[in-house]
Amino acid sequence: MQSSDDFFRLVRSWLTIHLPRARRLSPHTIRSYKTALTMLLTYLRETRHLELSQVTFDVIDRATIAGFTLWLTDTQHLAASSANQRLAAIKSFLSYCAGEDPALVALWLDVKQTRPARTPARAPDPLTIPAVDALIRAPGQHTRRGLRDTTLILLLFDTAARIQEVLDLRIADIDTAPAAGG
Repeated sequence: MQSSDDFFRLVRSWLTIHLPRARRLSPHTIRSYKTALTMLLTYLRETRHLELSQVTFDVIDRATIAGFTLWLTDTQHLAASSANQRLAAIKSFLSYCAGEDPALVALWLDVKQTRPARTPARAPDPLTIPAVDALIRAPGQHTRRGLRDTTLILLLFDTAARIQEVLDLRIADIDTAPAAGG
């Protein structure tokens, strides 16, 4: 059975030694990770009525972390992306803990299975006709480079291809035969 001292000893070494020295993360990233842990402690205090001295690895499991993620979005009104960043920080912390104490590997493997908050699928706003026209005209057509760029823009727009798909095209990929029935 882990103690509260064990938990906070690993918190301190993760934040003050591992993240800045071993991983060389920026102070901003470390502050963000610290915020995630602080929010987890707040969650445990508000929902489980645990004081800091009662927080041990024994109170953390997949259900706790899933509840924490829901609490972030529903009660704290964080966007799913922000909640997922907090979740990633907690998983990173537990991964570190598992490396420091083999008795925590099972906990880390359990929590690692926690699904991220769902981000609402929303189609991007379509471009207006004037915006499309401006985009097509932007490179100009008076130089070879302008013609090339205009062709790429038209190809992307007309095929709805991703940029990497267009960049990966080779001459052999182009079928110049007339379409059937045409």
